[in-house]
Amino acid sequence: MSGAILAGGRSRRMGTDKAFLTLAGQTLLDRQLALFRGLFAEVLVAANDLERCARPGIRVVPDAYPERASLVGIYSALRAASEPWCFVAACDMPFLEPSLIRYLEGFTGGAEAVVPLWRERPEPLHAWYSKDCLPTLTARIDAGTYRLGDLLPHLRVRTVPVEGTAWAARAETIFWNLNTPDDLERARRMTPVGGTLT
Repeated sequence: MSGAILAGGRSRRMGTDKAFLTLAGQTLLDRQLALFRGLFAEVLVAANDLERCARPGIRVVPDAYPERASLVGIYSALRAASEPWCFVAACDMPFLEPSLIRYLEGFTGGAEAVVPLWRERPEPLHAWYSKDCLPTLTARIDAGTYRLGDLLPHLRVRTVPVEGTAWAARAETIFWNLNTPDDLERARRMTPVGGTLT
């Protein structure tokens, strides 16, 4: 399996590129890369800043279309991935849980995408996608429809409820996107330098 980090967003509310903000002594990008290297044989970063995102052994994939949207990042990563399935996460989710990622992988049979469901809401930026999604992604992009919520009804999606699992108590933190400076400061208070989530 491949793993892809989406690091090409506009970061409007944060006001600066979120991939290079620091948490516990690491940039958000490097924090995720450390986790992904332990999970996947192939790790990709979907981003347009090729120079700043470059890391040894990591493939940086630029957007295949000019529109800067998560859907375009997923398409670009899937198209470049060597494996038939790719786990995709946004770079601003600093508290990913490897065991949950592996659990979701167990539901890939017969689906085009595996998406966790938390409080009846899908989490498409913490999900597995297969290369079988590429024709649908292409059609959505060509139609100018970039919302991930609009994509899922057009795929064979297996949604996996997190309620009732071992991760339910931490799900809100696992799926948390750092969107504002206040979010970042809160995450820093939760995580000491050189440590893990407290």
